[in-house]
Amino acid sequence: MRSAEELLNFSKSEEKTIEEDINAIAKTGVNVIITSGSFGEMAMHFIERHKMMAIKVSSKFDLRRICKATGATPLVRFVCF
Repeated sequence: MRSAEELLNFSKSEEKTIEEDINAIAKTGVNVIITSGSFGEMAMHFIERHKMMAIKVSSKFDLRRICKATGATPLVRFVCF
């Protein structure tokens, strides 16, 4: 980045991407997102806007157990279709 304008444009495009991803999740009817990673503040903003719940679990093994118990499908990476 060489200027404040470039940084601002990058921030706006990142915000738009996160918003589109969360909107795509919300449109599927999902109301809880569980991850073994972390949620950024911007992602949390859009998750809360859609009145969804975000949960961070301590390990991928716990995540697998939750998926098995609830019948959820684990995704290695989120991809919008």
